[in-house]
Amino acid sequence: MTTSSPARLYVSSPCRRCGGTLQRQREDGLWLCSCYFQPSLDMTTLALKQVSWFAISIQQPFAWLVSHQTWYPHGKDIENRDTNFVGKYRGRVLIHAGKSLDAACFDGEELHSPAIYRMGGHWSIRDVLPHTKSGYPTGAFVGSAYITDVVTQSASPWFRGRYGIVLEQALPFKMPIPFKGQLGLFRVNWPD
Repeated sequence: MTTSSPARLYVSSPCRRCGGTLQRQREDGLWLCSCYFQPSLDMTTLALKQVSWFAISIQQPFAWLVSHQTWYPHGKDIENRDTNFVGKYRGRVLIHAGKSLDAACFDGEELHSPAIYRMGGHWSIRDVLPHTKSGYPTGAFVGSAYITDVVTQSASPWFRGRYGIVLEQALPFKMPIPFKGQLGLFRVNWPD
């Protein structure tokens, strides 16, 4: 009896998301369907400067999970905070990945999945998340989303805080756009 390599067995498996064939291999050896790479926004600093924006900073890996929620059916749809820092604002915001990563989600350089599961992540989350710290851009805009509500209770598995900022219709940027973030909801002032 011959045995196939694990990668071959995984490639012949159907995608859990769309049922298609797994086609792309990531640097860490994980095979993904092309549906995980669509859609994203090809934004440039010049395009972003045409509009007045608000933004919120979120630590990685949660900024990744928020901005990729359309790729992953169990993506993070609520950002938890102790205060309602967005007030009555509702509308599109840029998602800024803060300078620091959430230390509880990493064991050295490697992603520590149990911490993410405890915070609301679905068991299949490991299939889509980058597995090392280097896979998470920091100090940059990584996507955008709509703030649609602020809640004090929710059925979302991601709800953990006193206030939950509901984020919908998020899309990642193809390339991170470096920018110094701030606390709370902040107006983006582009340097000249």
